[in-house]
Amino acid sequence: SSANQHVFIVKSQEKLIDQHVSNIEKNLRMDCKLVIQLAKTSELNKNILVNKLRHLSIDLAAIRLLRLIDECILQICDHVNLLLTGRLHSVLQSDSAQISNVLS
Repeated sequence: SSANQHVFIVKSQEKLIDQHVSNIEKNLRMDCKLVIQLAKTSELNKNILVNKLRHLSIDLAAIRLLRLIDECILQICDHVNLLLTGRLHSVLQSDSAQISNVLS
């Protein structure tokens, strides 16, 4: 009788242990799913961020190009103004005079 009672206690403890192990396994599976989901989400966020940065760098390149075009336009305007006032002609003449002095 005492031995039967002991077997019953051991078996009920085994059941409890089995239940505990299966709960731990379930929790681990859930944790793994969560980790995978988090990884996917962070990958998605990373891709979104990379795309935004790519667009930003394209925008910055476009701004630099526009500035360069602005500078070219300003230089052209300066040359046109100089030409209109005849100062460019005298600048070119003095340059060619300096060149011919160096050459002679």
